[in-house]
Amino acid sequence: PVVVALLDTGVLPHPDLTGRFLPGYDFVSVAEYSRDRDGLDTDPTDPGSWLGERERQLAPTLYGDCGAHDSTWHGLAIAGMLAANTNNGLWGGGILAPISGPVVLPVRVAGTCGAEVSDIVEGMLWAAGVPYQGAPALNTHPARIVNLSFGGNGTCDDTGSHDVAWLYRQTVATLKSRGVLVVASAGNGDDSGALAGPTRPASCAGVLAVTALHERGFKASYANLVGGNGAPALAAMGGDDNTLSSLGGGILTTYNSGLTTPDPSGYRVDELIGTSFSAPMVAGVAALMLAVDPHLTVDELVFGLTSTASPHVT
Repeated sequence: PVVVALLDTGVLPHPDLTGRFLPGYDFVSVAEYSRDRDGLDTDPTDPGSWLGERERQLAPTLYGDCGAHDSTWHGLAIAGMLAANTNNGLWGGGILAPISGPVVLPVRVAGTCGAEVSDIVEGMLWAAGVPYQGAPALNTHPARIVNLSFGGNGTCDDTGSHDVAWLYRQTVATLKSRGVLVVASAGNGDDSGALAGPTRPASCAGVLAVTALHERGFKASYANLVGGNGAPALAAMGGDDNTLSSLGGGILTTYNSGLTTPDPSGYRVDELIGTSFSAPMVAGVAALMLAVDPHLTVDELVFGLTSTASPHVT
């Protein structure tokens, strides 16, 4: 058994994920962003991350940087990629299907307007079983792999101050000392296209950054570049609208049809695109490596993954 922590928007009881979740936690600290209105709690369920235009206009200070949008069910989609059951007559199979029982530790860190850095860091520490000041109680199912398909602006460069970059560097180093690998998506660029480097924390030393390919093996048009600073990095399928696939070129995975709150009868698969969906492929393979040899260190995991991957097309 290997525990993969899924730091994301939370999860839902999709029928293809029965018996696959460990007891998780909700770290979304801003009640107005959480949608469950209660801050930190023991329920990592995704209540929806939607934002209506009128709601946004009534609270411009709170929602000023967030555009109106439907719920994404982002965490559910990645959970399906990792852990969807096989041999059950349902939709598909997750990467960790060979490992039976609960394998995903849902750690909710993101709500209506994305994720606060402090919530991400607390989620990372708790997921790895690291004791720290404050709630909640120590995680009794510490993860060996942390999948983080979220990123923000900024670098992890050392400025000499105890800033956000310092906080990320310290957290990643703490997890590595406990044998925990952090896998993070590189990000989907901005309005002008792909960026020359990954978002943070994928840009932090010790984090394995993953960018996206389309189905023909080239880098996806939107996907940020990785590996430019010589740090270990990988690329995996993430899909792209700008290809000629009959399906649209995305990743088919578990989803819900609810536009705001989850629809109890709306569980299905959907086709999604982004570096978010490349990271769990790498995280899943790393978990399978640990299932074979739980004594592998973080450096050995990274070396095994990067040294056996195909060189990128030129």
